[in-house]
Parts: sequence; C-alpha cells; structure tokens
Amino acid sequence: MERYEISSYESLIRLAEMLKQTKVVRLLKQNLKEEEQTLKKMSTLAKSIKPATMDSEGAEFGEEEKRSQPGPRIVNKSGPRKGKAA
Repeated sequence: MERYEISSYESLIRLAEMLKQTKVVRLLKQNLKEEEQTLKKMSTLAKSIKPATMDSEGAEFGEEEKRSQPGPRIVNKSGPRKGKAA
C-alpha cells in the first residue's frame, strides 16, 4: 500500500511543480518523505518476523497441531425444539 501512496505523491509533486505551486510541492515532499520512512520501517519489520514452524508441505502447522485446533462452532439460533427438554 505504501508503494502506491509513494507513487501518487511523486506524480502530485510533478504536477504541482509544473503548475509552479511551490508551497504545495514542499508539503507534498514532506508527506512523501514520511511515506518512504514508513515503508522502510515496515520492510525492516517484515524481515524481522519469522514465520510459524512450517511442515514439509509448507503448511503452517504440523498434522498433530492441525487436529488439535478447534473447529467452527455451530450455534442454533432458533432456540430449543418443541417437545424436547431444553
């Protein structure tokens, strides 16, 4: 997402320069610098995060761990059935 914002700011800066809007150019360049810093921080963070242990097939959990994960809960929203104890 940051890359799209950076590209947008670069285009807006070029347009503002063509229109000789120096104050707008200065403000857009400040925003561009912030976006570039954010992208750098996010890239550094992404490199530092280690993925969960992968099994040989590339699955996130091993087979034993998969079986121990709870499945979806089914909730009966219509209430108790007639003729049956609640």
